[in-house]
Amino acid sequence: MRDDASLAGAKLHYHALGVEWGPSPQGGKGGSLMSRSFSSDPQQPADATSLAASRLLYRWQAPVYDQTRWFFLRGRSAAVRMLELQAGEHALEVGCGTGSNLLALRRLVGDAGTVQGLDSSPHMLAQARGKLVRRGLANVELHEGDAGHFDLGRPLDAILYSYSLSMIPAWRTSLAAARRHLAPGGRLVIVDFGDLRGCGIVRRLLLRWLRAHHVESQRPYAEALGEIFGTTAVETRQGTAGWYFLARCRTPRR
Repeated sequence: MRDDASLAGAKLHYHALGVEWGPSPQGGKGGSLMSRSFSSDPQQPADATSLAASRLLYRWQAPVYDQTRWFFLRGRSAAVRMLELQAGEHALEVGCGTGSNLLALRRLVGDAGTVQGLDSSPHMLAQARGKLVRRGLANVELHEGDAGHFDLGRPLDAILYSYSLSMIPAWRTSLAAARRHLAPGGRLVIVDFGDLRGCGIVRRLLLRWLRAHHVESQRPYAEALGEIFGTTAVETRQGTAGWYFLARCRTPRR
């Protein structure tokens, strides 16, 4: 069943890349629920191959993603709290997937703020769109594009990566783009798989399983954040058994 009929009074329209869809100006609860694709920088061949594999994976997993990942994706609520979002602020989630975090971000910024979600998978974005439409939420935009190379053309108060950075081939480029988007006093928060060093004899199996699902959990994320934001602007901590890590970076206030 299409989600278009779920938002009373608003005619939704969805097209292929480059065309917007959203509530008509005459319908809906005010504000906007829009989705668009945008141009990104040229990709390296390896990046394009990884993105294609990821899109194929989530084409089949998107409908059952929420039911099959809740146990693994720990620390997401803590990451949202660490953003310290205030009413009226502007937030982005990079790799927003099925949109579960977008709902929490939207509650925090309220009607006066805005939330944007970026993902490379049209099937995951379709799930996110359904959640937003069913709740009639406004002031949310969804973007389909390469999370490694993005430019939304506007400053943001907060950016969240929730179990997405480890799946982005051009992850350093993505972090640099996020830094450029942050306004003075902005916050970037990451939650992702950690080093798993407390998982004992199953650690090696877990790492293999993650790599089979295009997850690279052993990259030097903390060091890269220090290079981009400055070491004094970065806070990091590990979850239980090293299952996940949390990192928060801040940009200087004027």
